[in-house]
Amino acid sequence: MPLLRRRPAAEEWLRADESSAIPPPKERQTIRDRARRWLLYAVIAAFPVWTIVGVATMVHWSNVAKSAASATSASVVSSPGRAAAWKSLSAWLATTPSPLPGGQIVSWDGSVATDPPESATGTGPTWTSSIESFTLVDNAGNLYVSSVQVALDPRGGAEAVGGPSLIPVAPTADDSWASDGPWPGLTIVGPPPAVSAAATAWATAYVSGSSDTLRLAIGDTDPTRTYVPLTGATASEVTVISAAVPDAGKPDIMIARVSVALTWGGQDDPAEPMVLDVRVSRADTAAPVVDAWGSPGSGPTLTAYQNAVDVVRRATPTAPTAPASTSVTSTSTTPPMEQ
Repeated sequence: MPLLRRRPAAEEWLRADESSAIPPPKERQTIRDRARRWLLYAVIAAFPVWTIVGVATMVHWSNVAKSAASATSASVVSSPGRAAAWKSLSAWLATTPSPLPGGQIVSWDGSVATDPPESATGTGPTWTSSIESFTLVDNAGNLYVSSVQVALDPRGGAEAVGGPSLIPVAPTADDSWASDGPWPGLTIVGPPPAVSAAATAWATAYVSGSSDTLRLAIGDTDPTRTYVPLTGATASEVTVISAAVPDAGKPDIMIARVSVALTWGGQDDPAEPMVLDVRVSRADTAAPVVDAWGSPGSGPTLTAYQNAVDVVRRATPTAPTAPASTSVTSTSTTPPMEQ
């Protein structure tokens, strides 16, 4: 085994001398270097803050853009050529002999822009056009789609240049495909006598013209809420057409389809009935009560007291009146007022 070599004393002295040597002085930083260093520190410290601010700003303006787009899409209920097309179609229906016996405009269904093709010479037409579509009905109840082409001037003019067309709508299938009740998926049951009585009591209060009477009939105990009744009519006939229990685990809640025939001031006989869906609580007891109502089909979504409004001072509605035994049929051919 070889022996370890011992370092010479001189070598040990030189190493000790090197380790004890005085380090050279550090170079003194200038004011500019210090400023750069502090600026770097500030940037590093501020980076997370500016990142959070940037993200929050982007989220904010994204929500603003979405809201603006939603508001814009919700407010578009017409087109530049709608009025011209409506006027042309109305005049066509009024001609003699009639192009569609008893024809009436049911609805305006929309507009489709027909952009002109690009010209080989690079010059295009000075106007564009749209196709305005409507639904018509004849005196036998048949439905049709009728369209009118309207020329549109970029300066603001509109003129019907083609149509109207007349395309029949396919009749509805008559194989009883929708005969399982007014609410898809729910089993229709016969309303208990107490539920029918509750519907009649509610309908009477609903047309009473008195907010207090209606609130008492509903049983809402919150003094900050009130309800808006119909004014100027009486409920001549109230019929529960159908009923269902939306949740089998809650048999105390029932929904019902209610038909109410109204007689207005000046009328001798009841008018054609209106139809509403109502929500009935305590339906499995001897004292059920209607606590919400809405349009036909809304029954499964109704919630208790959803028709309430805040108690504030409000104007009293004026009851409409009608001549006795007179029916009024609208024959207006002008477009409805824009929303």
